[in-house]
Amino acid sequence: MNLIDRYVAEVGKNLPLLKGREDIEKELRSTLEDMIEDRASTTGQLRDEAMEIELLKEYGSPQQVAATYNPHPYLIGPRLFPFFLFVLKIVITVVVSVMLGLAGISAVTDTPLWAWIL
Repeated sequence: MNLIDRYVAEVGKNLPLLKGREDIEKELRSTLEDMIEDRASTTGQLRDEAMEIELLKEYGSPQQVAATYNPHPYLIGPRLFPFFLFVLKIVITVVVSVMLGLAGISAVTDTPLWAWIL
């Protein structure tokens, strides 16, 4: 397995997409092979490992290349984020209020807090 194949495999591991991964790997392999052939013909040198290493360094790390195929890595999209914050504030307020109420009741009645929860 040459360096380009290993590089493409590493990019494939870091791709967040399940569908289209093989197509992206084929496209990337083809692009890198074309670039290395162009470089070899331009410089007049034979294709060797040093030339592949130089090309792959210029192309970038596999993690960076994989990230370019998923420009919006959101769990919650920007349209829903304000609503998410609103609901989160309400939930946190309710949970904290209930816990403080239970703690106050348990302090007044001298019963353990876990007795109120269970």
